[in-house]
Amino acid sequence: VLISEDGQARAVDLKTGAQTLLEGLTFHQNDNLQFNLSGNRLLYFSMDSNVEGLGITKLGVIDLDKGIFIAFDRDGYDNLEEEAIGWEDDNTVSINARTLDDETQYLLMYQF
Repeated sequence: VLISEDGQARAVDLKTGAQTLLEGLTFHQNDNLQFNLSGNRLLYFSMDSNVEGLGITKLGVIDLDKGIFIAFDRDGYDNLEEEAIGWEDDNTVSINARTLDDETQYLLMYQF
């Protein structure tokens, strides 16, 4: 993935050199991308640097095969300390979190 100075993201096929503009995605400083195991989807997430843990404010997926980007805002992230995010399989993303008092742990699962 190439990110321009103005935040426009392009996926680059390393075999052919072809570039595809990722429509609807403007990349910001606290944004992150992570490929799934098959390499055909990108997990997109944005973090709030003012909370404990990851503070994932936005979550989405870029499907490179279909050329589709979907994302949504998350509520309640500031009531948890989110510790990890990643792909469980090619369609499922998980977030490990716990309450601020360390009493309860959560595994939040999202299927795309």
